[in-house]
Amino acid sequence: MSERSRLERDMIILRRAIVLQQSRKSNRPILVILVGLPGSGKSYFAARFINQIPATILESDFIRKTLLKKPTYSRHEHARVFRAIYAVAKELLDAKFNVIIDATNLNEKYRRPLHRIAEEIGANAVTVYLKTPRDVARERLIDRKLRGASISDADWSVYEMLEADFEPVREPFYE
Repeated sequence: MSERSRLERDMIILRRAIVLQQSRKSNRPILVILVGLPGSGKSYFAARFINQIPATILESDFIRKTLLKKPTYSRHEHARVFRAIYAVAKELLDAKFNVIIDATNLNEKYRRPLHRIAEEIGANAVTVYLKTPRDVARERLIDRKLRGASISDADWSVYEMLEADFEPVREPFYE
């Protein structure tokens, strides 16, 4: 299957799966790009944020598991998931909906396309970097796993691997 036809198929699946959570149209939509390691509070932040500013949350873990029955977390799979995230975000922003990207976004190469999309659409892009002490993140990841309270498969080993690859946020951001 070609990359283009796979993306078209993925978009059909995601349109059915993604709920326009408390979202309403805006003259100039906002794209909130969350940045943070596993256990930093990205999903918690997103869930609270939509109580203040209605938005649709595009959660990478949900999208991955919606598109892939048994995720392997390969580079190819990661690229597929993010192509879908970019396409859905663009579609929602173009329709004037606010969007929150709930993903680690630890590398510039994943954040840059989001800023480009916002610029093309005329949306406001806001980066929020959630920094959490390592011991707090570790405790959250352990608790999350024990309670089975998350769609995420990230554990401490994933945290350490991602931490090593983190690229500092160069664009303006909120903490």
